[in-house]
Amino acid sequence: MIDHLCFDILNGHDYWLPFTLNSANRVNTLIFDAIAPGGDIRVTLSPINTKSTYQTDIPVYNLAIGGCCNSSSYIRRTNNSNAAKVVQSSAVECLADKNRCTYWFSFDSQTGWVSFGKGTDTSLSKALLKWQDPSPLLNL
Repeated sequence: MIDHLCFDILNGHDYWLPFTLNSANRVNTLIFDAIAPGGDIRVTLSPINTKSTYQTDIPVYNLAIGGCCNSSSYIRRTNNSNAAKVVQSSAVECLADKNRCTYWFSFDSQTGWVSFGKGTDTSLSKALLKWQDPSPLLNL
C-alpha cells in the first residue's frame, strides 16, 4: 500500500496514479507532497480503476484544493464538472504555488467522512474541509 506519494503538477498536466487503498482498513488516508504552480490540486477517489470517470456521473469523491485558479476548494460526489459541490470554501487556498507542501485526503468507510488537510496530522479535527456522506461509497 502506498502511504506517501510525491508528485508535481506542471503546465496543467494531469497525472493519473492508480493504486489500491487497503480495503481492510475502515479509514484510508493518502498523504502526499505537491507543487502546484496553478494552485489546483485534485484527487479523485473511485471504486473503478479507470480514467473514464471524468465528466460522468459515476459515483466518486472528487476533491480539489485551490480549484478555479486558487479561488475555491471543494468536495464533489461525482467527477462531472457541472455537478454540484457538496461542500465548498473560498477560504481554503492551495499554498503550494512555489514550494512543496504536504497534503492529505482521507475517507472513513464506516462513518462516511471525506476530508482533506495540510501537513501530516490527519485527524478529522485538523481537516481544512470535510463532508459526511450519508451514503458512503462501497468498495473504495
